[in-house]
Amino acid sequence: MKKELYIPLILIGLSVAFVVVSFLVWITRGNDSFLRKKLRIGAMILLLTGTAVGCKCEDSCYLIIADNQFFIEDQGIGGRIELDMSVTNKLIGQIRHRADEDFWYLIRKRNGEEMQRGNVEPLDGVYDDIHEEFEIQVRIDLATGEYELEFYLLEEEYPLASFSLDVMND
Repeated sequence: MKKELYIPLILIGLSVAFVVVSFLVWITRGNDSFLRKKLRIGAMILLLTGTAVGCKCEDSCYLIIADNQFFIEDQGIGGRIELDMSVTNKLIGQIRHRADEDFWYLIRKRNGEEMQRGNVEPLDGVYDDIHEEFEIQVRIDLATGEYELEFYLLEEEYPLASFSLDVMND
């Protein structure tokens, strides 16, 4: 029999013993010896369950939160942003868990043609917080259509975040 099957079988046996001893504690109205056995069996169940479930992570069991997460206000499902230029040409967003200071953005057509590029500057003028708000003013003359909005770290060629940007001019 494989050793992976031993722990579940032992847990089943301990669970049955726990139920029996719990019933005996109830019948004897809290007999101390049965109560101690119930607690010991319960502790063994917890110990084996924790061992069986255990962490299978290579380095750490803690959840690692990615740095430099970009969020845009009024972002729709699937990272889709709708920008009605008759209302505003500003995109307001936030960098969460910021670990760097030099970011830039790129707005391009679906075919890859670059339409606008610029630095991402914090609203308060200084990168001094783990969560920083920013604002991007989109060109007024940007035609109605579908675009990509991408955020990059300085001197990096792969985007940190990418959004679909639907621009409407009415």
